[in-house]
Amino acid sequence: MGNHELWGKNANVSSRELLNDIFPTLGNEYGFTYLEHTNLIVKDTTFVGTYGHFDYSFLKQESSVTITDLLRGSLNINGRQIFWKDRFFMDWEGRTDQSVCAELVGGFEQRLKAVRNTISISHTIPSLGLHGWPESPEQLFYQPYSGSRLIGDAIERSGESHHFCGHTHAKAKAQMGKTQVINVGSDYNVLRYVIISSGEIQERQVSFLDQYLS
Repeated sequence: MGNHELWGKNANVSSRELLNDIFPTLGNEYGFTYLEHTNLIVKDTTFVGTYGHFDYSFLKQESSVTITDLLRGSLNINGRQIFWKDRFFMDWEGRTDQSVCAELVGGFEQRLKAVRNTISISHTIPSLGLHGWPESPEQLFYQPYSGSRLIGDAIERSGESHHFCGHTHAKAKAQMGKTQVINVGSDYNVLRYVIISSGEIQERQVSFLDQYLS
């Protein structure tokens, strides 16, 4: 799942229900492997995944952004109000973002440790270096919502060849231990993907709108 799939508050459905009940049931009904609960084995490769969430571990202490701003989900920058909509549309039934993130990443690491020859996946990013955007007042606000160091720690302890993530809509790469980590960086209307062939990575990009207009 990505963060938008967990926006259930306006429909009186909690994010916990969506993540742990509704989407697993849909996965079973339509024959999908739900990576939040179960690994996917394809020949000799195991795919291990998690949504991941965020825990504010990417908040830069020297910035003007505070934890109060992040919990409120809005910040005034030069008279312009910007927002983080997860704060308004997610409902974790009273649990903190930190506890949700720790639980999800803990389960991810257990599934990752149990197998070898893995490719792992998270929606949110495992390192601030994978955020992908130039620093600005806006990005100092958005960065703490982009992921968690817990994901990166799990990858460094238990990961193998590749880890893929997204969430920030910007391309980035990093090496974490023995794992090459790639933020594919798909954006609205732009699908970016990579092809791994004989250990080499090729990047591709497709614009849905361009395809439609052509």
